[in-house]
Amino acid sequence: MIDGDLLLVMEPTSPRRQGRLAAYRLPDGEPVWQVPLSAEARYWGMTSLNGMLLTTGYEIGPEGRETRTIALDRATGAYRWQQPGTVTKLTDGNLLLRSGGETEPSSVRAIDPCCGTVR
Repeated sequence: MIDGDLLLVMEPTSPRRQGRLAAYRLPDGEPVWQVPLSAEARYWGMTSLNGMLLTTGYEIGPEGRETRTIALDRATGAYRWQQPGTVTKLTDGNLLLRSGGETEPSSVRAIDPCCGTVR
């Protein structure tokens, strides 16, 4: 994904290595930061919002799969917060997270993007 002056590359987990998210400065491709992603997950979404990167995927655990959204600082890759669910940006600047799905009850909640607290 290209976000302003950054190229963001999400590398999936494989049998030989843990997944990671890396940022490279454009136009020269200079590495800016990289962070590991959970070895027990499959990430499939990424979006930029207010100086953050939101990554969404399935965390795989003993209870099965759970969708999770993780917020990282865009400038440094530092962890900010995480919440269960798939993220949608609202027009008022908040985020909507939906949890549950096919085999379990769904829930929807609005959260504050700065810190991940439920509103």
